Amino acid sequence: MKTQLEITTALCRANLSDLSSNDKHLLLTLSSFINPLRDGDLRAWPTNAQLVALTSLCDRSVRNSISNLEERGYLQRITKYDAGANKKTRILILNLDKLTPVKAEQDVKGDAWEDDLDDW
Repeated sequence: MKTQLEITTALCRANLSDLSSNDKHLLLTLSSFINPLRDGDLRAWPTNAQLVALTSLCDRSVRNSISNLEERGYLQRITKYDAGANKKTRILILNLDKLTPVKAEQDVKGDAWEDDLDDW
């Protein structure tokens, strides 16, 4: 089970080149609604109004981004109907298996710190 920090870090380090900036922003915002310790998985159920307020995107952009993320396999959308309360609840499940991390290969010399000091 991943922690909230591990989920956010995985999203920040992922190669999301197939997503628009709105999609990336929404995906990162959705990750803040996830509580893996409570739920045991990567479920979130924010309303569109909450997502609009947090992302500063318009309602249509939020709906489009959710659809784009679902089409590309980053999200799964489940809608449940509660007859007693006469309302529908949308649950969004993040798919971290879809993420491919960016390789951060960097040549670092053994004495890199000393080289930096020499520049001063």
